[in-house]
Amino acid sequence: MDRERILGIDPGRRRVGLALSDAAEGTIAIPLANVRGGSPEESAKSVREYLHSLDPAVMPIAIVVGLPLRLDGSEGASARMARAIGEAIRESLDCNLVFWDERMTSAQASRDLRRAGVNARAQRGQLDERAAAILLQSFLDAHRERPFPWDLGA
Repeated sequence: MDRERILGIDPGRRRVGLALSDAAEGTIAIPLANVRGGSPEESAKSVREYLHSLDPAVMPIAIVVGLPLRLDGSEGASARMARAIGEAIRESLDCNLVFWDERMTSAQASRDLRRAGVNARAQRGQLDERAAAILLQSFLDAHRERPFPWDLGA
């Protein structure tokens, strides 16, 4: 039986990276795409339109939005923007929402792409969706043996 999908989102002002959990087990995050960012409403519209262009089976039951915390764990302007984007997307898709610490995901994605031989200029097209996959994978790994927050009524 296929598991319901979870969408990982790496929010940004210019681009929003998307990743999706696999349908078979729901344990692997797969980079999906980058869509146009902007205001929270513009980002939500871009995500919604992209998802509606895909097979209906891809529609997620939940979204995990990367929260760019500072190294000390506090929230700044980027985290507030991510929260606004996440809320706009949740309302647009009418699904569960979880914010997840995304510190260093873009740096990790850049290192991974460099190791794969992708130069800095070519990385721009892949970086955000790879960062979304890293944050979603972190969330999936943390919940391998535990229920998801929405299963607990949180």
